[in-house]
Amino acid sequence: MLKDKSALGQTGLEVSPLCLGCGSYGGSMKEPLAVEMMDYYYELGGRFLDTAVIYCDWFEGERSSSQNIIGRWMQARKNRKELVLSVKGCNGKIITPTNDLATAPRTDTRLHREDIIEDIEVSMKNLRTDYLDIFTLHHDNESVEIAEILETLQEQKKRGVIRAYGCSNWKVERQREAYDYAKAHGLDGFMVDQINWSLNVFAPGSKGAASSTVMGPEAYRFHQETGIPAMAYGANGRGYLHCLANGLPVREQDHKEYDCPQNEKILAVLKQAAQDLGVEVNTLALGYLMQGHGFQVIPIVGIKSKKEMEIAAAAADCHLPQEVLDQLSQLRGLNG
Repeated sequence: MLKDKSALGQTGLEVSPLCLGCGSYGGSMKEPLAVEMMDYYYELGGRFLDTAVIYCDWFEGERSSSQNIIGRWMQARKNRKELVLSVKGCNGKIITPTNDLATAPRTDTRLHREDIIEDIEVSMKNLRTDYLDIFTLHHDNESVEIAEILETLQEQKKRGVIRAYGCSNWKVERQREAYDYAKAHGLDGFMVDQINWSLNVFAPGSKGAASSTVMGPEAYRFHQETGIPAMAYGANGRGYLHCLANGLPVREQDHKEYDCPQNEKILAVLKQAAQDLGVEVNTLALGYLMQGHGFQVIPIVGIKSKKEMEIAAAAADCHLPQEVLDQLSQLRGLNG
Protein backbone atom coordinates (compact mmCIF):
# COMPACT_ATOMS: atom_id res chain seq x y z
CA MET A 1 0.00 0.00 0.00
CA LEU A 2 2.70 2.50 0.99
CA LYS A 3 5.74 0.95 -0.67
CA ASP A 4 5.82 3.27 -3.71
CA LYS A 5 7.93 6.30 -2.85
CA SER A 6 8.42 9.55 -4.73
CA ALA A 7 10.84 12.46 -4.65
CA LEU A 8 9.70 15.15 -2.21
CA GLY A 9 9.97 18.34 -4.25
CA GLN A 10 13.57 19.58 -4.37
CA THR A 11 14.63 18.04 -1.04
CA GLY A 12 16.48 15.10 -2.58
CA LEU A 13 14.47 12.79 -0.30
CA GLU A 14 12.30 9.85 -1.35
CA VAL A 15 9.16 9.64 0.79
CA SER A 16 6.07 7.52 1.29
CA PRO A 17 2.78 8.88 -0.10
CA LEU A 18 1.35 9.16 3.42
CA CYS A 19 3.21 10.55 6.45
CA LEU A 20 2.54 9.06 9.89
CA GLY A 21 1.72 11.84 12.37
CA CYS A 22 3.15 11.09 15.82
CA GLY A 23 1.82 14.13 17.67
CA SER A 24 -0.07 12.16 20.34
CA TYR A 25 2.73 9.76 21.31
CA GLY A 26 3.30 9.78 25.04
CA GLY A 27 0.22 11.93 25.60
CA SER A 28 -3.21 10.62 24.68
CA MET A 29 -1.53 7.62 23.01
CA LYS A 30 0.72 5.63 25.31
CA GLU A 31 3.98 4.10 24.16
CA PRO A 32 2.83 0.48 23.59
CA LEU A 33 0.10 1.55 21.15
CA ALA A 34 2.40 4.11 19.50
CA VAL A 35 4.96 1.35 18.89
CA GLU A 36 2.23 -0.92 17.48
CA MET A 37 1.12 1.83 15.07
CA MET A 38 4.69 2.53 13.90
CA ASP A 39 5.32 -1.17 13.43
CA TYR A 40 2.18 -1.59 11.34
CA TYR A 41 2.87 1.52 9.26
CA TYR A 42 6.37 0.13 8.62
CA GLU A 43 4.92 -3.28 7.74
CA LEU A 44 2.68 -1.64 5.10
CA GLY A 45 5.74 0.02 3.57
CA GLY A 46 5.56 3.44 5.25
CA ARG A 47 8.86 5.16 5.98
CA PHE A 48 7.91 8.83 6.65
CA LEU A 49 7.26 10.04 10.23
CA ASP A 50 6.35 13.49 11.56
CA THR A 51 7.09 14.72 15.08
CA ALA A 52 8.00 17.89 17.00
CA VAL A 53 10.03 19.01 20.00
CA ILE A 54 6.89 20.21 21.78
CA TYR A 55 4.87 16.95 21.35
CA CYS A 56 3.38 16.10 24.03
CA ASP A 57 4.80 18.58 26.56
CA TRP A 58 1.32 19.77 27.57
CA PHE A 59 0.99 16.47 29.47
CA GLU A 60 2.76 15.64 32.71
CA GLY A 61 5.61 13.21 32.25
CA GLU A 62 8.51 12.80 29.85
CA ARG A 63 9.47 15.92 27.90
CA SER A 64 9.34 15.63 24.10
CA SER A 65 7.74 12.23 24.56
CA SER A 66 6.83 11.84 20.88
CA GLN A 67 10.44 12.25 19.78
CA ASN A 68 11.75 10.00 22.54
CA ILE A 69 9.28 7.21 21.74
CA ILE A 70 10.26 7.34 18.07
CA GLY A 71 13.94 7.39 19.06
CA ARG A 72 13.58 4.31 21.24
CA TRP A 73 11.59 2.53 18.51
CA MET A 74 14.21 3.26 15.84
CA GLN A 75 16.97 2.17 18.17
CA ALA A 76 15.20 -1.13 18.90
CA ARG A 77 14.28 -1.79 15.24
CA LYS A 78 17.63 -0.54 13.88
CA ASN A 79 15.81 1.13 10.98
CA ARG A 80 16.89 4.80 11.16
CA LYS A 81 18.59 4.76 7.74
CA GLU A 82 15.37 3.54 6.08
CA LEU A 83 13.25 6.38 7.45
CA VAL A 84 12.60 10.01 6.61
CA LEU A 85 11.98 12.08 9.73
CA SER A 86 10.05 15.33 9.49
CA VAL A 87 10.86 17.24 12.69
CA LYS A 88 9.26 20.50 13.78
CA GLY A 89 10.96 22.86 16.22
CA CYS A 90 11.16 26.44 17.47
CA ASN A 91 7.62 26.53 18.85
CA GLY A 92 7.08 28.20 22.20
CA LYS A 93 8.04 26.12 25.22
CA ILE A 94 5.26 24.79 27.45
CA ILE A 95 5.51 26.49 30.85
CA THR A 96 2.94 24.48 32.81
CA PRO A 97 1.42 21.17 31.59
CA THR A 98 -2.39 21.18 31.79
CA ASN A 99 -3.11 17.98 29.79
CA ASP A 100 -4.62 20.24 27.13
CA LEU A 101 -2.60 22.01 24.42
CA ALA A 102 -5.21 24.76 24.11
CA THR A 103 -4.88 25.82 27.75
CA ALA A 104 -1.21 25.10 28.48
CA PRO A 105 0.71 28.40 28.83
CA ARG A 106 3.80 28.67 26.65
CA THR A 107 6.51 31.13 25.68
CA ASP A 108 6.49 33.02 22.39
CA THR A 109 7.67 31.22 19.26
CA ARG A 110 11.48 31.06 19.35
CA LEU A 111 13.11 31.73 15.98
CA HIS A 112 16.48 33.34 16.61
CA ARG A 113 19.69 31.60 15.55
CA GLU A 114 20.36 30.09 18.97
CA ASP A 115 16.78 28.76 19.17
CA ILE A 116 17.03 26.99 15.81
CA ILE A 117 20.35 25.40 16.72
CA GLU A 118 19.06 24.39 20.17
CA ASP A 119 15.99 22.59 18.81
CA ILE A 120 17.97 20.78 16.13
CA GLU A 121 20.41 19.53 18.77
CA VAL A 122 17.63 18.59 21.22
CA SER A 123 15.74 16.74 18.48
CA MET A 124 18.80 14.74 17.45
CA LYS A 125 19.39 13.75 21.08
CA ASN A 126 15.75 12.74 21.63
CA LEU A 127 15.59 10.79 18.36
CA ARG A 128 18.96 9.06 18.91
CA THR A 129 20.26 10.23 15.54
CA ASP A 130 23.00 12.49 14.22
CA TYR A 131 20.92 14.14 11.49
CA LEU A 132 17.35 15.22 10.75
CA ASP A 133 15.91 14.73 7.28
CA ILE A 134 13.56 17.73 7.35
CA PHE A 135 13.62 20.42 10.02
CA THR A 136 10.47 22.53 9.94
CA LEU A 137 9.80 25.74 11.84
CA HIS A 138 6.61 24.96 13.77
CA HIS A 139 5.28 28.54 13.89
CA ASP A 140 6.38 31.98 12.78
CA ASN A 141 7.50 34.95 14.84
CA GLU A 142 7.25 37.97 12.57
CA SER A 143 9.56 40.04 14.78
CA VAL A 144 12.49 37.90 13.61
CA GLU A 145 14.06 38.85 10.28
CA ILE A 146 13.80 36.37 7.41
CA ALA A 147 17.54 36.78 6.78
CA GLU A 148 18.50 35.49 10.24
CA ILE A 149 16.12 32.53 9.95
CA LEU A 150 17.12 31.34 6.47
CA GLU A 151 20.84 31.97 6.85
CA THR A 152 20.85 29.92 10.07
CA LEU A 153 18.92 27.05 8.50
CA GLN A 154 21.19 27.01 5.44
CA GLU A 155 24.22 26.96 7.76
CA GLN A 156 22.79 23.95 9.62
CA LYS A 157 22.22 22.15 6.33
CA LYS A 158 25.84 22.84 5.38
CA ARG A 159 26.89 21.36 8.76
CA GLY A 160 25.07 18.16 7.75
CA VAL A 161 22.70 18.05 10.72
CA ILE A 162 19.62 18.69 8.53
CA ARG A 163 19.05 17.62 4.93
CA ALA A 164 16.22 20.05 4.12
CA TYR A 165 14.14 22.68 5.90
CA GLY A 166 10.61 24.00 5.76
CA CYS A 167 7.93 25.99 7.54
CA SER A 168 4.58 25.34 9.20
CA ASN A 169 1.74 27.70 10.06
CA TRP A 170 3.28 30.64 8.22
CA LYS A 171 1.19 33.29 6.50
CA VAL A 172 1.52 33.40 2.73
CA GLU A 173 3.07 36.88 2.73
CA ARG A 174 5.89 35.74 5.04
CA GLN A 175 6.42 32.59 2.97
CA ARG A 176 6.66 34.71 -0.16
CA GLU A 177 9.17 37.01 1.55
CA ALA A 178 11.24 33.95 2.48
CA TYR A 179 10.93 32.54 -1.05
CA ASP A 180 12.13 35.80 -2.61
CA TYR A 181 15.02 36.16 -0.13
CA ALA A 182 16.22 32.61 -0.81
CA LYS A 183 16.13 33.18 -4.58
CA ALA A 184 18.00 36.47 -4.29
CA HIS A 185 20.73 35.05 -2.01
CA GLY A 186 21.25 31.60 -3.50
CA LEU A 187 19.74 29.67 -0.60
CA ASP A 188 17.58 26.55 -0.72
CA GLY A 189 14.70 28.26 1.06
CA PHE A 190 11.71 26.43 2.47
CA MET A 191 11.34 23.15 0.59
CA VAL A 192 8.11 22.04 2.27
CA ASP A 193 5.17 23.75 3.94
CA GLN A 194 3.12 22.06 6.64
CA ILE A 195 -0.37 23.48 6.48
CA ASN A 196 -3.76 22.69 8.01
CA TRP A 197 -5.71 21.14 5.14
CA SER A 198 -8.45 18.57 4.81
CA LEU A 199 -11.40 18.10 2.50
CA ASN A 200 -13.67 19.48 5.23
CA VAL A 201 -14.25 23.22 5.19
CA PHE A 202 -14.42 25.22 8.40
CA ALA A 203 -17.87 26.52 9.28
CA PRO A 204 -18.39 30.30 9.16
CA GLY A 205 -17.55 31.82 12.54
CA SER A 206 -15.43 28.85 13.65
CA LYS A 207 -11.91 29.15 15.01
CA GLY A 208 -10.52 27.45 11.90
CA ALA A 209 -12.34 29.84 9.57
CA ALA A 210 -10.65 32.79 11.28
CA SER A 211 -7.14 31.35 10.91
CA SER A 212 -4.72 32.84 8.38
CA THR A 213 -2.58 29.68 8.27
CA VAL A 214 -4.97 27.10 6.79
CA MET A 215 -5.15 26.12 3.13
CA GLY A 216 -7.21 28.75 1.36
CA PRO A 217 -7.22 30.22 -2.16
CA GLU A 218 -4.19 32.47 -1.54
CA ALA A 219 -2.04 29.67 -0.10
CA TYR A 220 -3.25 27.32 -2.84
CA ARG A 221 -2.12 29.74 -5.56
CA PHE A 222 1.24 30.20 -3.82
CA HIS A 223 1.89 26.46 -3.89
CA GLN A 224 0.85 26.23 -7.53
CA GLU A 225 3.15 29.13 -8.45
CA THR A 226 6.21 27.92 -6.52
CA GLY A 227 5.74 24.14 -6.68
CA ILE A 228 6.61 23.85 -2.97
CA PRO A 229 5.11 20.59 -1.66
CA ALA A 230 2.40 20.81 0.98
CA MET A 231 2.40 18.44 3.93
CA ALA A 232 -1.26 18.53 4.96
CA TYR A 233 -1.72 18.14 8.69
CA GLY A 234 -5.21 17.56 10.06
CA ALA A 235 -5.70 15.68 6.78
CA ASN A 236 -8.38 13.46 8.31
CA GLY A 237 -10.42 16.54 9.20
CA ARG A 238 -10.62 15.10 12.75
CA GLY A 239 -12.60 12.21 11.26
CA TYR A 240 -15.69 14.41 10.92
CA LEU A 241 -16.85 13.16 7.51
CA HIS A 242 -15.94 9.57 8.40
CA CYS A 243 -18.04 9.73 11.58
CA LEU A 244 -21.06 11.24 9.80
CA ALA A 245 -20.87 8.69 6.98
CA ASN A 246 -20.72 5.77 9.40
CA GLY A 247 -23.23 6.98 11.99
CA LEU A 248 -20.53 7.45 14.65
CA PRO A 249 -20.73 10.12 17.37
CA VAL A 250 -19.17 13.48 16.56
CA ARG A 251 -17.50 15.57 19.24
CA GLU A 252 -19.24 18.83 20.11
CA GLN A 253 -16.13 20.85 19.22
CA ASP A 254 -16.01 19.23 15.77
CA HIS A 255 -19.66 20.14 15.15
CA LYS A 256 -18.77 23.76 15.96
CA GLU A 257 -15.83 23.69 13.53
CA TYR A 258 -17.40 21.84 10.60
CA ASP A 259 -21.22 21.85 10.75
CA CYS A 260 -22.22 23.76 7.60
CA PRO A 261 -24.12 23.19 4.31
CA GLN A 262 -20.88 23.03 2.30
CA ASN A 263 -19.69 19.97 4.23
CA GLU A 264 -23.10 18.33 3.82
CA LYS A 265 -22.69 18.64 0.04
CA ILE A 266 -19.11 17.32 0.20
CA LEU A 267 -20.29 14.35 2.26
CA ALA A 268 -23.05 13.54 -0.25
CA VAL A 269 -20.51 13.42 -3.10
CA LEU A 270 -18.14 11.27 -1.02
CA LYS A 271 -20.82 8.79 0.04
CA GLN A 272 -21.95 8.22 -3.53
CA ALA A 273 -18.37 7.85 -4.77
CA ALA A 274 -17.48 5.52 -1.89
CA GLN A 275 -20.45 3.33 -2.78
CA ASP A 276 -19.52 3.32 -6.48
CA LEU A 277 -15.84 2.52 -5.84
CA GLY A 278 -16.28 0.20 -2.87
CA VAL A 279 -14.01 2.15 -0.52
CA GLU A 280 -14.35 4.09 2.73
CA VAL A 281 -15.29 7.77 2.77
CA ASN A 282 -12.08 8.63 4.63
CA THR A 283 -10.01 6.89 1.96
CA LEU A 284 -11.57 9.20 -0.63
CA ALA A 285 -11.13 12.29 1.56
CA LEU A 286 -7.39 11.59 1.75
CA GLY A 287 -7.28 10.61 -1.91
CA TYR A 288 -8.66 14.04 -2.82
CA LEU A 289 -5.62 15.66 -1.18
CA MET A 290 -3.21 13.47 -3.15
CA GLN A 291 -4.55 14.17 -6.67
CA GLY A 292 -4.76 16.95 -9.19
CA HIS A 293 -3.62 20.14 -7.44
CA GLY A 294 -0.65 21.06 -9.61
CA PHE A 295 1.77 20.56 -6.71
CA GLN A 296 2.73 17.63 -4.49
CA VAL A 297 0.64 16.94 -1.39
CA ILE A 298 1.58 14.50 1.38
CA PRO A 299 -1.18 14.00 3.97
CA ILE A 300 -0.05 13.66 7.59
CA VAL A 301 -2.37 11.29 9.43
CA GLY A 302 -2.64 10.41 13.11
CA ILE A 303 -3.71 6.79 13.46
CA LYS A 304 -5.15 5.01 16.50
CA SER A 305 -5.85 1.49 15.17
CA LYS A 306 -4.81 -0.94 12.44
CA LYS A 307 -8.21 -0.50 10.80
CA GLU A 308 -7.71 3.28 10.62
CA MET A 309 -4.25 2.67 9.17
CA GLU A 310 -5.64 0.43 6.43
CA ILE A 311 -8.36 2.94 5.52
CA ALA A 312 -5.79 5.73 5.28
CA ALA A 313 -3.15 3.66 3.46
CA ALA A 314 -5.72 2.65 0.82
CA ALA A 315 -5.76 6.29 -0.34
CA ALA A 316 -2.33 5.76 -1.90
CA ASP A 317 -3.89 3.34 -4.40
CA CYS A 318 -7.25 5.11 -4.78
CA HIS A 319 -7.69 7.18 -7.94
CA LEU A 320 -10.78 9.36 -7.84
CA PRO A 321 -12.65 9.76 -11.13
CA GLN A 322 -12.12 13.18 -12.68
CA GLU A 323 -15.83 13.96 -12.35
CA VAL A 324 -15.63 13.39 -8.58
CA LEU A 325 -12.44 15.44 -8.27
CA ASP A 326 -14.08 18.30 -10.17
CA GLN A 327 -17.14 18.22 -7.90
CA LEU A 328 -15.03 18.18 -4.74
CA SER A 329 -12.71 20.92 -6.01
CA GLN A 330 -15.67 23.15 -6.79
CA LEU A 331 -17.20 22.54 -3.36
CA ARG A 332 -13.87 23.03 -1.59
CA GLY A 333 -13.49 26.40 -3.33
CA LEU A 334 -9.69 26.67 -3.48
CA ASN A 335 -9.50 27.71 -7.13
CA GLY A 336 -11.56 30.84 -6.57
